[in-house]
Amino acid sequence: MKTSNKLLVILLINLVLIPTTIMLALSAKVKSGNYVLGMTEMEKEARAAKPITATGLLKLAAPKGSKLECTIHYSDSVYYRKYGSANERLSVENSGDTLVFSLASSTDAGKDEDRNEIYLDLFMPFNGLLLLDGTTAKLDSVAADAEIEVAMQNNSILTLGNRERDKNTPLKFASLFVQANNSDLNIPDLTSIEKLVLKLDGKSKLGFGQELQLANLEGTVSSETSVTGPAKWIYLLKPTP
Repeated sequence: MKTSNKLLVILLINLVLIPTTIMLALSAKVKSGNYVLGMTEMEKEARAAKPITATGLLKLAAPKGSKLECTIHYSDSVYYRKYGSANERLSVENSGDTLVFSLASSTDAGKDEDRNEIYLDLFMPFNGLLLLDGTTAKLDSVAADAEIEVAMQNNSILTLGNRERDKNTPLKFASLFVQANNSDLNIPDLTSIEKLVLKLDGKSKLGFGQELQLANLEGTVSSETSVTGPAKWIYLLKPTP
């Protein structure tokens, strides 16, 4: 047999034996339980967090002097990640169709803001009522047929979409109703809403992006509410009676 043929045969044998050997070794480790799953720190924290279920009523609450910011991502799986200086003061209550994230008061509140803040990434197919009390929420992504109602107060902030979103993937809502009292609503570019109803009271703020698709817009704003954006949207809003 020529040398070149011998080398080819050896190479073929190695290509068959090496993967087989690896598979047998892995199989033995799995059967014996002698293996460790590698996870990032965020994955470890998510697994260690209190289990939650999908909900139709989500409430976020924080006392004055603290900061609770939650970004809601559409996902078939339901879990959350948390990070920040106030981790130990976060309360998570999941009962029936209600999920509540709240931040307990601290004696340090108002002294050092960096010690009283927490950030959440919440993953679930959210569709329902969102209550904000002194908190910030970002709806990063939702189901295209989502019908969401939001009620917010005490200087809460709601932002739709993600500024870093791919321009080819706008955020879409079937229906969105927002009732705000002394709170801010930001509707940036690349947002598409079939029906948007707004009711802004007190010293609230409303910002419309330049590139929006609003099939149906109606609502009222108080005389103290500040509204910015294209005139074609502002003219559709009526003053609060």
